[in-house]
Amino acid sequence: MKKLYEKNLVENLYQNKSLPYEEMLEFLQSDNFEQKHFALTFINKLEKSDDIKFFIQNLVGEDTKIRELSSFRINDFILEEAALMSFLDAQPEILLRSIDDVNPQVCRNTCAILHLSNNKLFLTEKILEKISTLIENTKTIKFKSHKVNKEIFHLYWSFFALENLLDKDFGQSERLLEILNQSINYKDYTIRERVAFLAKKLSSLDFNNIQTIINILESDENFYVKKALTLD
Repeated sequence: MKKLYEKNLVENLYQNKSLPYEEMLEFLQSDNFEQKHFALTFINKLEKSDDIKFFIQNLVGEDTKIRELSSFRINDFILEEAALMSFLDAQPEILLRSIDDVNPQVCRNTCAILHLSNNKLFLTEKILEKISTLIENTKTIKFKSHKVNKEIFHLYWSFFALENLLDKDFGQSERLLEILNQSINYKDYTIRERVAFLAKKLSSLDFNNIQTIINILESDENFYVKKALTLD
């Protein structure tokens, strides 16, 4: 009976997409998966600060489908709702958890908005610390395990996040170059690929001493690593 009720609830919701805004907000704060998913899908404005807060909170501590949808919709709203990024900057732990999510789409969507952050210095410091720890934990990879695969996954998205935080005012180039030098021969090619994208970004920003790293990556045995240096 419960499954039938939930099925009917979903059907009724999606037949009536134009619910009042206040009811949408109630759904957004609900513990009911279907109601929350519906609200995240169809809400088309965020009128108050609390509304934005409720929206952002769905990035963490929820079902993976809710976190993913929330990350998509934040990307939809972010350019027209400046307060969204301000709220995220005020709660950097949410951004950092989303970059480190087990769902790669949540990671990707979160990384895509990092260039809008006004909290780049703090986020960069935390991500550099994370990268250093992950490299240390996995630098002597002899065989893959669930733990190693998980740490490589997080390392991949940490590099991707860092790439999206970089700008001409980046002030830790020596520290980053040290990390890149530690990573250009990383056993897993997906990490070397992300290092290549990051090196290319640094080159486009005219950072010193990056060409030596690029030269090494251009000679990499993996096609995708070399291709990353040429992609627009």
